[in-house]
Amino acid sequence: MAELLVDIHGLGKLIDGTRLVDGVTLRLGRGEILGLTGPVGGGKTTALRMLAGLVRPDLGHGTVLGEDVVVPLSRRRGRIGYMGQRLALYPELSVIDNLLCNNPARDADAPYPRLEAVLKAMALTGFADDLAGTLANGPARRLHFAGILMNAPQLLLLDEPGAGFDRETNDLIWRAIEQVAADGGGAIVASCDMAELARCTAFVPFADQQAGTQFDFDMILPATGASVVDEALRLLAGGGGRRLAHN
Repeated sequence: MAELLVDIHGLGKLIDGTRLVDGVTLRLGRGEILGLTGPVGGGKTTALRMLAGLVRPDLGHGTVLGEDVVVPLSRRRGRIGYMGQRLALYPELSVIDNLLCNNPARDADAPYPRLEAVLKAMALTGFADDLAGTLANGPARRLHFAGILMNAPQLLLLDEPGAGFDRETNDLIWRAIEQVAADGGGAIVASCDMAELARCTAFVPFADQQAGTQFDFDMILPATGASVVDEALRLLAGGGGRRLAHN
């Protein structure tokens, strides 16, 4: 197992006695991409928000980037790139200003060393001076994702990053995810999309607010009972995850 970026056990969240998610046990090493799979409403979003420090867990324990996962708003937030399903942009600001407003300059000689590279990676160079509110859905999503890349995060936590967007947007986002992993970081991605799941190195199935047992990609056939990879991915993306989550 590679050096662990995330190591958590039995994480859960309750609100007024109602379980939002339970039994989240997972490990993520450097260079790995972990897919949280299963039907909508299974608890994947709440799990990601707990890992990001946005929601305090009520159950379980573990570490994220070496820090206690139970401690909210910790220093790890600056090393995490979290992206939810909703766009988080300033529509009245330009593409460049959106990238800079939440990323203050750290070096007077090279104030924004990643700006040009991030614009290029997300195919946004031609939109640099456009107002964010005028962008079509694909470029707007790429701008949202570009914003989390500006601080060179070690860990990406992404909730359906390419769902419903054009092929170019989806591919650019996933190339960037794979680059973060290749550079020694890692990613945890919630997805119900077969093509996205095919780019993951391991999986944790979710269903009915319950997390199942993590398994690596090379165990996908025995874990799902499928005879071919496409069938296994289809099971993970849909209702088949329900059986896995309760095993």
